[in-house]
Amino acid sequence: MKNGDVIAEDEKVFYSRILQLYNQTMLEQNIAFNLLYKCDDDVTCLSYLYWFDIRSFIPEQAIGQALEMMKQLSPTDYDKLPKSFPNIDFMLVTHKQIVEQKLMKYSNYSSIETKNIKLFEAQERVLRKFVWSMVYHNHMCDKYNKPEHYINTQGNCERRHMKLVIHVINKEGKIINP
Repeated sequence: MKNGDVIAEDEKVFYSRILQLYNQTMLEQNIAFNLLYKCDDDVTCLSYLYWFDIRSFIPEQAIGQALEMMKQLSPTDYDKLPKSFPNIDFMLVTHKQIVEQKLMKYSNYSSIETKNIKLFEAQERVLRKFVWSMVYHNHMCDKYNKPEHYINTQGNCERRHMKLVIHVINKEGKIINP
């Protein structure tokens, strides 16, 4: 087709259908690759900070044409499209604030009596889940090329029962939660 050879109409339809299926398959694989996050322990989970942005699949100069075609083919679907694209920076900043607050909250064992070992263990289990959230958050910062939104921390131990403590570090390199 590219060389200008004459191709029968039925062959053009066949080749066009193959190309359409190939493009659809590639789009599905790309979406699956981005919507799923494989953890360090090989567990796969939903990547809840991923935002499907059609601009990453269609060249910038073709977006207007693609939207116009969609408007003609399916006006109801076109009307459902968001009018603005997500603000990745806002999403990462908001997530960062939440995770940092939880890391600081669950790294503080001072309100737990020394003899209550079960409470120490329960709080550390919760803290480990927020450590996972921090690792995931930083992974998404890498994916979006937004290192300015990293959550910087330092690990340590609570001295009474040797439980995990996470110190959150600010932009100046100082520990926020002593």
